[in-house]
Amino acid sequence: MLDHDSTNKNLKMYRNYFIIGITLISLVPILFRGAAGQVTLIGRYDTPGWAYKVAVRGNYAYVADWSSVQIIDISDPTSPSLVGNYDAPRVYAYDVAVSDSYAYVASGYSGLLILDISNPCSPTLVGSVGTSDEAVGVAVLGDYAYVASRFSGLHIIDISNPASPFRTGSYRCYISAVAVTGNYAFLGDRPHGLTILDISDPTSPSLVVRGFGSCGHIERVVVIGDYAYVVDFGCHLQIVDISNLTSPFLVGYHSNQLGGAWDVAVKDEYAYVAYGYDTGGILRIVNISHPASPTLVWEYDTPDWACGVCVDENYIYLVDKHLGLNILEFICEDNVKGNVNNDCVVDAADLIRTVNIILKTGPDPTSHELWAADGNGLPGKCDGDEVINVLDIVKIVRLILNLEKCP
Repeated sequence: MLDHDSTNKNLKMYRNYFIIGITLISLVPILFRGAAGQVTLIGRYDTPGWAYKVAVRGNYAYVADWSSVQIIDISDPTSPSLVGNYDAPRVYAYDVAVSDSYAYVASGYSGLLILDISNPCSPTLVGSVGTSDEAVGVAVLGDYAYVASRFSGLHIIDISNPASPFRTGSYRCYISAVAVTGNYAFLGDRPHGLTILDISDPTSPSLVVRGFGSCGHIERVVVIGDYAYVVDFGCHLQIVDISNLTSPFLVGYHSNQLGGAWDVAVKDEYAYVAYGYDTGGILRIVNISHPASPTLVWEYDTPDWACGVCVDENYIYLVDKHLGLNILEFICEDNVKGNVNNDCVVDAADLIRTVNIILKTGPDPTSHELWAADGNGLPGKCDGDEVINVLDIVKIVRLILNLEKCP
């Protein structure tokens, strides 16, 4: 039973002080944040070149390693090992996509390369198509590969016969990234921003909308459901509502003042953003369950540029410019005391929600919220006392400041 009457009078008196404290804490979320999740490096393979992007299929990771494509066995994530590679003159592997028994490589001025990877120990070149500018991004859907080729725009390649690919259509713009879903292609169109094309007729792609704002050079677009997740050097992570393709709009964004967003992967309620800059790199895990207010959950520092990221059911595959493939495990602990919002981090949002529960403002609390907010004010005690009051606020502040932990 909640002892509302005995606490409301004092809480209303001091509520402004709580809000001031909450604001100060929220201004420095990296320093003042309690952990309800953890990222751990469990395996690494140092590739010989500049690890730029990565794709994962089954037991193998395919790393676009600038001058080659490295195929790494990840069946034991604690001990990844090289099984094969493709290395040839004029190969500049910017990006790689995998479909069936083939790897499709955006290979700079060499255009699109198609590798037969049915024997991962010995990948072989079976086909290629030139592009008039650098091929820097590639997406594959069905019988077509969609290649981002900077100033020469989007190239649509028929790959129904991988040994004899040919260009069926194109769209002229400056393009640095491409994603495809259904009958639409989503382009990183510099300087215009996110551009959407109708590709239902691959011989004649048509413009749906052009120029949804971007603050810099778009490096990756990921489309899931009604949202496009866009990363660039200026605005970093932008979440765009594309439920109406003719009128997309910005829903939310997450920025990093250091800049340099290179890649993003999205799985379930998290976006994994790779940043790289002169002093090092960062992987940021962002909770996107509420697209209008994405929340930082965790950071993992890398010694060099974090250029590419891919996520499967169990692990995060992060490529670092000079350290190759890093395999990380992210564990989000459910049902942690103080984590009222159940988003893998104890922070100011949990403190605000607890104040609202006590003051009976906002929506009715869920059973999880009541349980998580009831931390018991006694140091070292986290089992709750069935009363949510000022002592529980003190407990959450202590958790945010990492002065104590609850199991």
